[in-house]
Amino acid sequence: MTSQDKQLEALLVREEKEEGRSVQHALKDLKSTNSADVKAHKMVDKAVHSLEKAQTKEHKMAKAVSKAAHNHDDAAAGVVNAERNIGIKQRHMTQLDADLEQKKQDLEEAQRQKEQHDSMRNAKRAEMLGFGGPNVNAADSTK
Repeated sequence: MTSQDKQLEALLVREEKEEGRSVQHALKDLKSTNSADVKAHKMVDKAVHSLEKAQTKEHKMAKAVSKAAHNHDDAAAGVVNAERNIGIKQRHMTQLDADLEQKKQDLEEAQRQKEQHDSMRNAKRAEMLGFGGPNVNAADSTK
């Protein structure tokens, strides 16, 4: 083997070693990247699971909020109905108070008229029984 052959052989051996190291380095990078990829998939799966849990919790909370809002609306409607009933009852009470006052006035008027009529009847009776004798005869003679 000549010196050129030896140099060529040395060059080929060196290239072969360098390529072997490059392949080993690429293989190591591939394994590292593959590990990172597996880790990333696991992290994505974990994140998806966390998202699903959060969505489930959010749905439960939304349902609870909806139920609470419904209960609040029912309570608010109850307040409105109670206030309306108070207004109706107060108007009815005011009307009854006015009716009561009117009936008291009607009673006082009826009592006053009764007293007046009783007085007139008593005067007529007194006139008929003794005080009106001469006037009654005079009235009869004109007929």
